[in-house]
Amino acid sequence: MIGCLSSTLVLRTDLGGDPAFAELVDRVRATALDAYEHAAVPLEVHGAVTRGAAAGAGAEHRAPLVQLLFTMLPDPVPPLVAGPLTWRDDDHDSGLSPHDLALAVRDAGDRLELFLTYRRRLFSEAAALRLLDWLESALDTVALRPETTLSELGRPAADQVEATAGGEQPASDETIGVLSSIWRDLFERPAIGIDEDFFALGGHSLVALVMVERVEEAFGVELPLSEIFDRPTIRTLARSIAGLRRRARS
Repeated sequence: MIGCLSSTLVLRTDLGGDPAFAELVDRVRATALDAYEHAAVPLEVHGAVTRGAAAGAGAEHRAPLVQLLFTMLPDPVPPLVAGPLTWRDDDHDSGLSPHDLALAVRDAGDRLELFLTYRRRLFSEAAALRLLDWLESALDTVALRPETTLSELGRPAADQVEATAGGEQPASDETIGVLSSIWRDLFERPAIGIDEDFFALGGHSLVALVMVERVEEAFGVELPLSEIFDRPTIRTLARSIAGLRRRARS
């Protein structure tokens, strides 16, 4: 089998200041060009550094570095015939997704083709289709008006891209109590209100990665990292965990 062998380059984009889409593209370009200077560093080295930083937050973690993946696909390669042999592109679908969401885009000349892969234990097919509809609308908008800001562009409503884990499931006092204990350990505080904000308390992505593992150990469910960003309080996160546990039992 002959294919494309590549490493994943982990990037972070600055969305601060409510930039226009055109400005955001410039930021992403600058970040990517700078990152290419370190593209030869193996992903395992990035992982080791991240694990070391996370350990300083109070625990080790096994969470992946990348949960959302974007790929710009190359142009299709026509079949290559050499005597009795023929080589052709083969889009193999294993039925599995190593990422929560993976969006691939191909330039088809007069249109863009979008391919969305998602983890079925986190998203329903209907939610994935609604996300694609929103992306199509957003792309149409910025193509006509690249000066559109992110706040003007908006984002899918919570119920529009609702993870199957989500739904506003009622959380038991036990769930809230266990989650509160995890938060107190992570932030080394004697008490934390259930409506206090994760980021206002000093939380960041590395602490969030540790929390994902602690939640999995305590509740036996895999919490998407994005849930912490979308539901950054004990009360709202407990509802998400309740939804995950319900789905796991069904």
